Amino acid sequence: TKQTTLRTASQPQRCCILCCYLADRIQELGDILEEQSRQFLMDDLAIGQTAGEENGWIPAEDVRQHFAERI
Repeated sequence: TKQTTLRTASQPQRCCILCCYLADRIQELGDILEEQSRQFLMDDLAIGQTAGEENGWIPAEDVRQHFAERI
């Protein structure tokens, strides 16, 4: 088991095992954050699409002109 390995491992081996374990956990957290971010984006896009369908779309040229006037 990992506990037995850690108990019998030398100090440098323990450090290597710990670093590998932490790298795996960091990767898992990154994957979770990426999936959550993707879901937030999809939710926001769906809200925007629904609003556009219910309230009417603004033509892309009007949006460009609006922001061009602000710059």
